Amino acid sequence: IVGLPGETEEDLLKTMDYINSLPIEGVKLQLLHVLEHTDLAQLYRSGQYTPLTLEEYIDLLCACIARLRPDIVLHRLTGDGDKNILLAPLWSLNKRHVLNTIHKTLRQRNIRQGMDFGEKQAKTAVFRFFSYFMFFFSQKYVMIRVSNTERRGFHVRRIHSAVSGA
Repeated sequence: IVGLPGETEEDLLKTMDYINSLPIEGVKLQLLHVLEHTDLAQLYRSGQYTPLTLEEYIDLLCACIARLRPDIVLHRLTGDGDKNILLAPLWSLNKRHVLNTIHKTLRQRNIRQGMDFGEKQAKTAVFRFFSYFMFFFSQKYVMIRVSNTERRGFHVRRIHSAVSGA
């Protein structure tokens, strides 16, 4: 969720780095909506929370997309708040305009997914991918070895199974 109270761009990019370190295939980026009958609505009405402007949201999306590992599928760039209870941001009601503006901005800025995903992050992602699979499969009594094959993705080989003894 993009636009959480108190979250900075740095916080959001750390979240993207964490996502990059996980063996996931897709993510959804979602604008925070202020809806009636919520704690956030109370913060909004009291002036303690200000929702993102369209321009701020798009700036953050651009940073997220550039930082996101190129192999992760982006399933969503924005979402819909229930128009009957949406308090803010009202600009999100015009989804066609929002999506067209996102597309135009990405093109104008020449933003490509993963363009800021550097070698340091790639090494961390490989390490955490390896750690995750060792844990996941060890819970099922299977040990595997995962290695990064140059530009071909990951190679997974089972090296021992406590169940079969293989």
